[in-house]
Amino acid sequence: MSDQEPILEPRNEPEPPVTENAQHPVRRSPAATVTDYLEILVLSVAIVLLLFSFVGRVCIVTGESMEQTLSDGQGLFVVSAFYTPKRGDIVVFSQTSEEYERLNEALIKRVIGLPGDTVRIDYATGTVYVNDEAVTVLDKYPDGTDSYVYLDGGTYKHRGDLEFPAVVPEGHLFVMGDNRNNSMDSRYSAIGFVDERRILGKAVIRLSPIRQFGFLESDRHAD
Repeated sequence: MSDQEPILEPRNEPEPPVTENAQHPVRRSPAATVTDYLEILVLSVAIVLLLFSFVGRVCIVTGESMEQTLSDGQGLFVVSAFYTPKRGDIVVFSQTSEEYERLNEALIKRVIGLPGDTVRIDYATGTVYVNDEAVTVLDKYPDGTDSYVYLDGGTYKHRGDLEFPAVVPEGHLFVMGDNRNNSMDSRYSAIGFVDERRILGKAVIRLSPIRQFGFLESDRHAD
């Protein structure tokens, strides 16, 4: 037997024939390209709709109860999935009323008190207390004011009919509008303490107007 390795001759594989189509690829027609884009658009819209259905919804602010934080006609994206209310959150909720037709629409307010909290309002000074702590916020408006609350002249004109101090029942929230002198909220028995099961979600993004597009920061109350 020879010690030399056998030399393998290279095999000449036949090259695939060059077709006319390989040299000159067929161009897609404009109609086919438009169809592809339409399919992508339809798929994108379907995904967005599914996202909105299971994660959140779009709501439009109605009225002036959240001035100057939110204005009438602004569009908001409201997150509902896995949401647990916290003090300072801006929430959208449903309500029913035979006396006030407006209350049968979705309402938007800020969470002031959680279940078990004791809420008290000093109308002389325009101060809200939660568990004997004055409600304060961390962020300031561009004009330098240190509170999101809008009170004409710094005093309460609307007192409601709820007796204070008031303890928030389990499974409920105490809510108020930022425009305290023009807000139907938990101070009034027509709304009262809001059942958490009626909360549709937390407003997280201002969608419109476009120039004000952005996330809404929750002003946290002092605990």
